[in-house]
Amino acid sequence: MVEYFNAAGSNLAELPLGRTLMHNAGRWVLRLLKVAAVICIPLFLIVFSVRVVVNAPLLYEYGFEVYGIPQRTGIAMDQLLDAAAQTRDYFNAENEAPLHVVVQRGGAPFELYNQREITHMADVKELLGRVRFVENAIFTMLLLLLGIGLWVRRLFFVPRVLSTVFRGSGLTVGLVVLAGLGTLVGFEQLFLQFHLLSFSNDFWMLDPRRDFLIMMYPFEFFRDATVIIAVLVLMLALGLAVVSMLGLSKLPARYRTK
Repeated sequence: MVEYFNAAGSNLAELPLGRTLMHNAGRWVLRLLKVAAVICIPLFLIVFSVRVVVNAPLLYEYGFEVYGIPQRTGIAMDQLLDAAAQTRDYFNAENEAPLHVVVQRGGAPFELYNQREITHMADVKELLGRVRFVENAIFTMLLLLLGIGLWVRRLFFVPRVLSTVFRGSGLTVGLVVLAGLGTLVGFEQLFLQFHLLSFSNDFWMLDPRRDFLIMMYPFEFFRDATVIIAVLVLMLALGLAVVSMLGLSKLPARYRTK
């Protein structure tokens, strides 16, 4: 009897109960991984869209023109666009050198930002670095899950991938709709809370009468940028939903039933 239980303990997987436990554990692990993947899809689409919009020159051309930034700052449009390009380069640079933006104003070189603004931009760069880290981490994890699933299940894993993408896209659309409702209710309050949560100091509190950072990028600029990000996220989510739905409909029946 002792020998039996010793053998059972060392070969649990060979017993009916052991096989059941291991099977159920495996099913729960797969469910948790699927839930994690569904959650990661909207997170990835959001951080990806943020980086795309922040680095889009058209956003700055639009904002500077619509809100009359050349008239507000006394700086020509080409110089403002050059300043925006210098700032984007700073955000994407790997080094820790502080931001120094020099433009032509009144026919003479002009250092655009004061020390308070420079310090705040360093905080923004750090925040965007965290966004980039999250984007890369999520993308790597999704690729890893995809690779393991295809290696273990081959083409029978494809319907699970497509259904996960479809659910993740649906979750993304829902989050965008909720965010849109929140924006309609009070974007200014959400904008304030974002700054309070994202930054540990008050360097983001600037004076629009003398600080060029807030002159160039007024509240309305960020509101419009947020709308553009939301639209991009929504378009990507709907595109993924359509592709995944079409993919599921085109799969041979033998793969859909496994």
